[in-house]
Amino acid sequence: MTVDYANIASWEESLTPSALDEPSTDEGIATESAPSPDPKWGHCIDALLDTLRALASEDEQEEDAPTHATVKAGLQWLQVLKSRFPGAPPTLVIPEPGGGLIIERRGHADAGEEVSVDITLYNDGRAENTVYRDGHVVHMAPVPFWPSLRSHRGQG
Repeated sequence: MTVDYANIASWEESLTPSALDEPSTDEGIATESAPSPDPKWGHCIDALLDTLRALASEDEQEEDAPTHATVKAGLQWLQVLKSRFPGAPPTLVIPEPGGGLIIERRGHADAGEEVSVDITLYNDGRAENTVYRDGHVVHMAPVPFWPSLRSHRGQG
């Protein structure tokens, strides 16, 4: 699977706290030139909705399973990311081993290095953005557990 590095780089550059609060350049007006969201966004969202339904039907939650709040925050993150990067869905959305969720986008840079941008949501309400290049952490910073939807509503 080939992933466009420009989409990885835009995830990397746009996941700073100040960039997350900036309105998207699209004011929510539908145009013919607006890119259609990749169908994989729907798969990611459906999988998290299934997780949420499964959590609601369980009597006891496993200690390392994502909580309801973490899954709902993950859904909110997917909405924000989808509105900003309709053609760049996550490569994977998986449980975080210690309790939480990881939303990840992977690809290769022009020089062939593997690049990965992760948003990790922890069950204790923390969230961080981590960028890896060839398996090495090159950037790690906190991000909001609940990203702002106010500047992204109606855009996807």
